[in-house]
Amino acid sequence: MDEKRIECPICLEPFEIPRGLPCLHNFCTKCLQWHIDHNSMGEEFACPVCRSLTTPPDTSLQPTSWATGFPVANVVCELMEVLSTQNKEKNNSSADDCEICLHQTNDRTEAIAFCKTCKLNLCENCSNTHSIGFPGHRLMLDKDSLGATSRNSCDGDEYPMCPTHKNATLDLFCLSCDTFICLKCTYGKHAACSQTHGNIKSIDVLAEEKMTTDHIQRVKFENGRDEMNQLLKNIEEAKTDLLLTKEKNAFQIDETVNTMIASLEKKRADGKASLEKAYDTRLKTLLKSSSIAQKRLTGLTQHILNLETNLKIKNNYEYICASKKSTAANEAVVDILLPEHFSVKSDLAFSMNPEFRLIFDRMQQFDIGNAFVVQGMDHEKMHWCKFKTPEKLAVTVYPADIITTKVEGIVNPTDGHLPPSGELSQNITQAAGPAVSAATKKVFRSRGQVNQLALSDTYITQAGNLDFKFIIHAVVPASEEDIIKCNGNKNLEKLISQTVSNTLCVANSLKLKSVALPPFSFSPAFAKFYANGYLQGILNFSKNFCANSTNTLREVHFVDSNVHATHYIQGVFKRHLKIIYISTCSTG
Repeated sequence: MDEKRIECPICLEPFEIPRGLPCLHNFCTKCLQWHIDHNSMGEEFACPVCRSLTTPPDTSLQPTSWATGFPVANVVCELMEVLSTQNKEKNNSSADDCEICLHQTNDRTEAIAFCKTCKLNLCENCSNTHSIGFPGHRLMLDKDSLGATSRNSCDGDEYPMCPTHKNATLDLFCLSCDTFICLKCTYGKHAACSQTHGNIKSIDVLAEEKMTTDHIQRVKFENGRDEMNQLLKNIEEAKTDLLLTKEKNAFQIDETVNTMIASLEKKRADGKASLEKAYDTRLKTLLKSSSIAQKRLTGLTQHILNLETNLKIKNNYEYICASKKSTAANEAVVDILLPEHFSVKSDLAFSMNPEFRLIFDRMQQFDIGNAFVVQGMDHEKMHWCKFKTPEKLAVTVYPADIITTKVEGIVNPTDGHLPPSGELSQNITQAAGPAVSAATKKVFRSRGQVNQLALSDTYITQAGNLDFKFIIHAVVPASEEDIIKCNGNKNLEKLISQTVSNTLCVANSLKLKSVALPPFSFSPAFAKFYANGYLQGILNFSKNFCANSTNTLREVHFVDSNVHATHYIQGVFKRHLKIIYISTCSTG
């Protein structure tokens, strides 16, 4: 007897209190009510099987009780009882009985084969007929293994039986619930999951997708492993080069300092200390990067081994299980990244700058690589450094009084209040005379902001008594209160860059050929961000304007009587701009 005749078409389970519709289709009472709740149209609903419109026998009932108004399908109930009796007899039969004969004629015939597709024991006649009628089914003819064969076993492309629906195989996978299911489960417990496209997948399809992904991951990890091997090799080479560079610089220092008089012995020791510090810092970075790369290499190698082991599993069920475990392990591992902007070769050649070779003539300072040591600096004398941007804008940094600079225009750094606002601003305003002071007040009044102007704002006045064409007044963050308003060092650097760029654009619009800017501040805590802002402002202006041959501004001077500030700016500019001239100048 066909078991499907006692299965509900909705839940695909044996009927529970079956109810019959006028179209002669039967359903469980609860399944029919669920269908009515979700598909009723007024006082009608469509049959889930034939789509015939059906009206409840008693429309006076609440719609939630319409299913109970349909008659119980007694014929179905009788069929269920008959099948239950046959199943009991079948369960009492020997494991060696032919299940087809027992099912059709209730006769017991000795089984000699087992159909691995249908999970049935077959006698000789039935196995012959079965192999002809179902040529794709696989028969196991070893009679001795019939009793030991488990119908829930999984071999090759076969899958275990569903623990809920005993006669269905677990050949599907629910991605929402992360579990194996059978086809019948998609109409029962996992009905809601199946309504979302792509939530239910065949194990074969899922295994094929996973294999493709794992193959790609293996190639990716292999490439990563090769990159890490190459990186480690480069690091080892860099360590050797670093040591050679250190030894070479140490030798040059020895050769230079040994020619000096005894009073220079301390300077030699300080120079070597600076070199050793630069070496130690860079070596520490390389060793740290080497450790990170080694850990990453070990992780990639282990993931590759896990993937290769999984890919050797032929059983798709076992493969998915193993792959899920290895995937969870892989997800727990995050990429170990090298430091941002890390380069094995960067900053290796920290050879002596030309200033060091001038030690025979002017023994003012050491400048080795990126580290500088100021020893007994003569404030009356300082180096003059001239640079050039990629667009040929000349930038000169030297110590001087901005009022005496030989340029066409100067920049007056002021805060947002009425000038003069600082010592330098006061000196410039007083030297320019009362006409300039009156002009600045007029500018403030014309803007309608008598109390304060915004940071990075600029305005222009004549130079008055000074030998310049114009004075460009720039509002800069000169006080700690202004710096705090910048909300962080990066914003401070950006604001300084914008101010420098604005002043240079104004100078260019005035058709000035040269302009001088003083450092806006030399607070040790913020010197780095000011200097970086100066550099970036120059580069931005140069890139946007100096590529044009009609640009008039060709020279920018950074001048200050503070030699420490001047030296610091020179150090920052040396690392990013092309040095075209270095000499010793006198500030007197």
